[in-house]
Amino acid sequence: MRERSRILVLILLMSGITLASLSLALLMLYDAAFEGQRERLREIVVSRALLIEAVAAHDLEGHRTSDANQDDAERRALEATLKQIRAAHERFEGFGASGEFTMAQRDGDEIAFVLRQRHRELEPRAPIAFASELAEPMRRALEGKAGTVVALDYRGERVLAAHQPVGVHGLGLVAKIDLAEVRRPFVHAGLAVLGVATVLVALGTVLFLRIGNPIVARLERQARQLEKDNAERRQAEQRVRASLAEKELLLREVHHRVKNNLQVISSLLNMQSRKLTGTSEADLLQESRARIQTMAQVHESLYRSADLRHVSLESHVRAIATGLYRLHRTSSDQVRLTIDIADVELEIDQAIPCGMIINELLSNSLAHGFPDGRQGRVTIALAEDDVGYLLCYEDDGVGLPDGFSPERSDTLSTKLIQTFVNQLRGELQWQSQDGVRYVVRFASVRTTTDRGTTREERPSDGA
Repeated sequence: MRERSRILVLILLMSGITLASLSLALLMLYDAAFEGQRERLREIVVSRALLIEAVAAHDLEGHRTSDANQDDAERRALEATLKQIRAAHERFEGFGASGEFTMAQRDGDEIAFVLRQRHRELEPRAPIAFASELAEPMRRALEGKAGTVVALDYRGERVLAAHQPVGVHGLGLVAKIDLAEVRRPFVHAGLAVLGVATVLVALGTVLFLRIGNPIVARLERQARQLEKDNAERRQAEQRVRASLAEKELLLREVHHRVKNNLQVISSLLNMQSRKLTGTSEADLLQESRARIQTMAQVHESLYRSADLRHVSLESHVRAIATGLYRLHRTSSDQVRLTIDIADVELEIDQAIPCGMIINELLSNSLAHGFPDGRQGRVTIALAEDDVGYLLCYEDDGVGLPDGFSPERSDTLSTKLIQTFVNQLRGELQWQSQDGVRYVVRFASVRTTTDRGTTREERPSDGA
């Protein structure tokens, strides 16, 4: 329906433009014809004024010579001049249907017409008051003004007139034509053009609709089909969203259950360690419990996060550190912990190995790196470069025993660290000088542009 309305508007617009163009063309032609008629009348009245002046001057000179009375001489000279002018105009056909040549002189407060030539009609008209609104062109001529004007003539008709004063006998000449006659052919032409344009526009509209209707119908069918397809696509998207929401809920529940199960195992290990009399066996169980707590922490973070794929490593490390400080009964004033980690969110496949590596390293530092209440510092940092991530762990404790090498060590902690590095598909470097330093490089999966600030963390102290 909208397309048909647009077509109708387009037709009306084109029709309006066509009519406006034709009207403008007619107006320009009318202006040209009007100016031509104005120039023609001016030439007529000027040429006749010069002729009448010459004839009147000749007659006046002859009668002044023969008559002693000057007034009689001027009167007889004017009569002779008018007689010659009438004789000259008896065979003049005039111009146009309303074209007219008039001559008058002022008689007191009146305009006295002495000649009115209109298609051989030479009878003068009755006088008109000089102050009247009629005969405006003649009034201007008698006032000594020459030119053209559109005004009312002695009949009260609006005319296009040229007026010219005559230098003899105080005469004024006017050549005029009715304005309606000037406009008539253009009015007729405009009506004819309007009729023709209306017919052509009607025919063009019919043809346009015959050609355009099938196209519009096809476009409407396509639009309806697109709306139908869009509605079906929206319904499908809603179903997909509902399915994803359901799967996300199930996945969140899985993480919650896994975390709960790991917590149960951790609790069992804790209960078992309390029943053991040997310190070494209890410590082993507590270390295993700490590892399980580290894995459970990842699932807890995913369960509470809006993103079920990624874990914030910084918060994960802080949680690990808090648990280990409590487990080893180490004060944060004794061993200060500094975490300098970029604002990184790792996928679960990377978060768990990273957390387990940090768990083993920090657990070793707290258990063996600061004996007899020695104070020190542990720094955990994660940086990103073009290759990937660089995880750095160092402490300023007593360092590794002489001759110890992680590559040749068969301790469980060392094997676990190497296993988790392999899971990250990373590389491990280490050194032991004024403490220990481990560097793990692994590929980048996802980073954010904002980087976290370095600050000192103070995990909760052990009981």
